[in-house]
Amino acid sequence: LYGKLDSVYMKNNIAPLKWQYFGSENGMANQFPSARASSCDDYDPRFRPWYIASATPHPKDVVLLVKNNLFPQDSVRARQYEAADIILRTLNPKDKVAVFLYNKKITI
Repeated sequence: LYGKLDSVYMKNNIAPLKWQYFGSENGMANQFPSARASSCDDYDPRFRPWYIASATPHPKDVVLLVKNNLFPQDSVRARQYEAADIILRTLNPKDKVAVFLYNKKITI
């Protein structure tokens, strides 16, 4: 795949284009011209604004339902927050989101 990307990058290498980025659905990333990075462990292009804008060009309406237990286990609450954070990080500025907390009643 990288060899094919290089040929596309070179074909697109015209002024005033300075940088080209590629991000795949499985999280692979590449850029041209290349740059040395100290670590790529935490980098995922799927959460970058350029990827989100191109992957979901139309605004979305999102509803998050989060269970709000009085005495939740820390691990359950941590997973809930992690899942909500992942969803929120994939939103565009034009997306609309509502978060509902519920136990026996729903709180807006």
